[in-house]
Amino acid sequence: ADLPPTLLLTAGDDPFKDESLDYARRLRAAGVKVKDAVLPAPTGWPCSCMNPASHEAPWAQNVRRHVQQFFASSNASAFVPKGIPS
Repeated sequence: ADLPPTLLLTAGDDPFKDESLDYARRLRAAGVKVKDAVLPAPTGWPCSCMNPASHEAPWAQNVRRHVQQFFASSNASAFVPKGIPS
């Protein structure tokens, strides 16, 4: 597959957790480098998505850590899809 390395985060209380993990498995089977993680519940789903005043969700630091580690350990930022000028 001509896809970039992928970071896929889900949570224990995510209604699409199983689908997310299945997607990660299918990407791996297609040869894509995948880092996936399940954040501990509760993340506050779905209320955390509806409160714009809450700028710092309790899980935000965990998400930041995963994103920083992903970009530090892969060449994801260097991936340029075919047909896109670099």
